[in-house]
Amino acid sequence: MAIASYGTMIVLLLVTDISLGWLIAVPNTVRAAINLLALRMVLRQIPKDAEPEAGGLSYGLETSLYNVANSVGNYIDKFLLFYLLSPEALAVFVVSERIPEISKKYFQQMRNVLVPSFSKKAKYTPELNRKINIASAVVTVAILFVIFAVIPWFMPLMFTDAYGESVLYCQLLMGTLIIGQVAQARNVFIVSRLDAKAMRNVTLGSNAIRILASAALVPFFGIYGAIASTAIYRVSTAVIVSLLMRRYK
Repeated sequence: MAIASYGTMIVLLLVTDISLGWLIAVPNTVRAAINLLALRMVLRQIPKDAEPEAGGLSYGLETSLYNVANSVGNYIDKFLLFYLLSPEALAVFVVSERIPEISKKYFQQMRNVLVPSFSKKAKYTPELNRKINIASAVVTVAILFVIFAVIPWFMPLMFTDAYGESVLYCQLLMGTLIIGQVAQARNVFIVSRLDAKAMRNVTLGSNAIRILASAALVPFFGIYGAIASTAIYRVSTAVIVSLLMRRYK
């Protein structure tokens, strides 16, 4: 979907003299059409006599409210960098987090595919834990490869030497993804339980810690403080998830 929408945008830029409004509208129309087509294909696979998941609607509504805290946590460090330091510091940080954020989203999408499979399991077994550990180790190796082999040459190529300092920041932010690999996979198991209370504890607890860490560290340490708060957020998520997993074993 992303390839289709962004590909359309690139083609329009290269072969037409399109206005900004249409440049935004046309690719998003392509994205919407793909979404509708995919939704229709999925709906056709569901038997007409299938009953809705018990508690699914209330779970979705409740966890959507908790995502507000997640949004605040994601942007608090940027807000503090902009208002307490400078727009330049924010620009460097935003550039630095592009690769880590894109990687995080793709890893999350890969993990979300496991939700239907996890939902069929009665409990979290040692065998499942072993498979998650192996998969997490593979992802960790991939992250390390990106940190040391891709970022050092890709960042200057994409963003020029003006953002040379962002290379180290990007590597550090990418490194924080390693911290929560196993916890994030286990969190997918929690999601498959439709346990709104557990999701509340994970989302609100970890983001509260992140907000406090950002408020304490960014004013004094700038971008390094924002990176540290991200690392603290991932550690807190791992701890909370580990504690919650006891009820599913």
